Amino acid sequence: MARGWPDFVYPVGIFAQYVDYVTVDIGKVEAGVTFNVNIVDSSITMDVNITNASINTNATIVDATIALDVNATIVGATATLDVKLVDSAITLDVNITNASINTNAVITDCQVTLDVNITNPVINVEIQGTPTINVQTEEGANIIIDKLTTTAFYEIRQVYSNAATSYTGWQKLDKPYGKLFSRQCRGYLVEVGIYLRNPQASDDTLIVELRPYPGLAPVKTISKTIAAGTTEGTIWVGVLDYWLYDSLFIVVKSENGYIEVAYDDSTDTPPDSWYWDSTDEVWQPISATIMHLWIEAKIHGQTVGTVPVDGVVGTYEFPYNTSRAEVSLQPFPAGTNTLLEIDNPGHNLLTLFTSSSPDVVLYVECDGEAIFAAPLSLLYNSFLDQGVDAGIVITKWDTTNNRYAIAIKFKYSWRKKLHIWIDNVTGADQECGLYIAYKLTT
Repeated sequence: MARGWPDFVYPVGIFAQYVDYVTVDIGKVEAGVTFNVNIVDSSITMDVNITNASINTNATIVDATIALDVNATIVGATATLDVKLVDSAITLDVNITNASINTNAVITDCQVTLDVNITNPVINVEIQGTPTINVQTEEGANIIIDKLTTTAFYEIRQVYSNAATSYTGWQKLDKPYGKLFSRQCRGYLVEVGIYLRNPQASDDTLIVELRPYPGLAPVKTISKTIAAGTTEGTIWVGVLDYWLYDSLFIVVKSENGYIEVAYDDSTDTPPDSWYWDSTDEVWQPISATIMHLWIEAKIHGQTVGTVPVDGVVGTYEFPYNTSRAEVSLQPFPAGTNTLLEIDNPGHNLLTLFTSSSPDVVLYVECDGEAIFAAPLSLLYNSFLDQGVDAGIVITKWDTTNNRYAIAIKFKYSWRKKLHIWIDNVTGADQECGLYIAYKLTT
């Protein structure tokens, strides 16, 4: 017979105590652990120390105020931390030492304070697409670059074009047209290339003007004869001069209107072509259609880039560096012809004018007022025989070869606009040229 406790039941009473504060210590070594915690309406302090483990932490926090301190020394391990925060005020302090870190942050409609202290890192930033980076502060910020790579001291040589691989059509130069390169044009301007043709049976003269921007007078003007029947191709016009401006506006003209320049209407880049509106006497961007004139500029001697600066300039006269403008000797038809326009305040240093006829009338207008208007013959009869300087010097009087020239040495100033033009009263084409050295002021 078996012996043991008798078969009957004792009445039992169980007393349980509710504990609202729990401390849980978990020690686990070299094991795979899944730890799921759901916390609602509680004040929680969680300290986690993890060594030699592969950790995936996913936290979804809604309508909570969280202080999250992570102090991790990661040795031979990979840590992935994904944090999604919605409608929460978050303070996140992370101290990481001797670790390889991948950080992915998506922050939407949040006010973020980000303090990053990194020692001896290698930082690689890969940007895809077309990002916009804005740095805005209430009291201003200083951006300091304390080390430039050696490439910052190398000369950069490049060709500016902004054109598609194939042209759409041909633009006849029945009026002045221009192409604007708006940034990073300082350097040694070697030459300008124009993809053109002359389908007519007569020669024509291509006139290229180099201006800092639309509306400013040409700094340099170059002419080149385009023979009759010239087939399509790039014609290079040598400049060989240092360009001191950040922008470059290349104007092309055709003396007889025979020359045609190729263009494309690609939507890959914004339009950059302009035309001269003779009615309003102003340069207008071609906006009715996208147009890229096939004009390019070859520039050497550039650096990695310059930084444009905006500021406030006082009302006192502040001279820029001395500039010059020139119109090469070329034929001008009967009637009035503009030689030069400058739309900034300034004053001249020296003006030289030459003509194949002494009867061509030269006009110098400052802000709409003619401060000089006379043919060379009048100057010759008035000054040369008397030996009087009067600020005007006749430098050449060659009746055999029909070469006449004067130098205007007296100073004249303009506040808004300088306009130099001629009135060819001879009834036939006359060759004229102009050179002026001046200072712009503001």
